[in-house]
Amino acid sequence: MYQFAADIGGAGYIFTGANDAHVMHNSAMINLHMADLSVQRKVKKVFYSSSACIYPANNQEETDNPKCAEETAYPAAPDSEYGWEKLFSERLFLASHRNCGLNVRIARFHNIFGPEGARRGGKEKAPAVLMRKAAEQPDGGEIEIWGSLIGPRWTQVPE
Repeated sequence: MYQFAADIGGAGYIFTGANDAHVMHNSAMINLHMADLSVQRKVKKVFYSSSACIYPANNQEETDNPKCAEETAYPAAPDSEYGWEKLFSERLFLASHRNCGLNVRIARFHNIFGPEGARRGGKEKAPAVLMRKAAEQPDGGEIEIWGSLIGPRWTQVPE
């Protein structure tokens, strides 16, 4: 079984604080139910997709050498409430392994996006929103990235 579900969004959704209770509640409930059902139904293997948001913010801010190795995860100080929920769920699945024999694997992903990702509405991921903004600008236009204007380096590819 693969467990990829979470209440997620882009930085504008996760890091503002305005959605913390909603994000934590929804994702925790998803994972509590998934762990419980996996044990009840004797699921052979569970893959849980966690997030790099579990790492302390200061570990992630060193752009040349971010400290996102296992030994830097503790003492815990996730960068957001979303990160705290993801860390809680990791601990939940690991406890289910220890106490109930659930065979669990966990991976921590960084800023994932894909064709089904949101492109508008505040829940889009950075690559998707940057591509959308660039594509919507006229040749030589500028795009806003968290209050900064970038341009006119963005140009549209001739058709």
